[in-house]
Amino acid sequence: MKLISKALFISAIIVSSYQSKAQVSTAKSNLFDAYDNTISCPKSELDKIFTTPEGSVLKLSFGNNFQFTGTVSSSTHRYTNLQSVTIKSNKSDGLVLGISKRINDDRTYTYIGRIINQKYGDAYELKLDNAGNYFLNKIKTDDLIQDRE
Repeated sequence: MKLISKALFISAIIVSSYQSKAQVSTAKSNLFDAYDNTISCPKSELDKIFTTPEGSVLKLSFGNNFQFTGTVSSSTHRYTNLQSVTIKSNKSDGLVLGISKRINDDRTYTYIGRIINQKYGDAYELKLDNAGNYFLNKIKTDDLIQDRE
């Protein structure tokens, strides 16, 4: 009887280890290696995004010779104080600029957004410094996006 229970125990271990998946490193390559970690974003370029109609091609020129060209795929007004725009890049498969403009109570604007491609391990996030200037800050997408099987 002890022999049978030992055999069953060993079989259970083998079956469970056979079915369990080892953690596999799926490090993605970086898309923005050629660009700086921070890139300035003039408010005039950000404003241009929200005045361009859906379906139009838009070319944005940010600091450090970083340009983003794409087609406005959606422009949505949510509530009375929020507008969101999605721009799909014409150059890179799957690269998207998603940005929102919030109208504050004092009638000033606040922008938030990201340039991201799920196939790559880096992206840019729109940030605001203490002086009121916007810039793109390079981030690692592995911290943001979890792959699902």
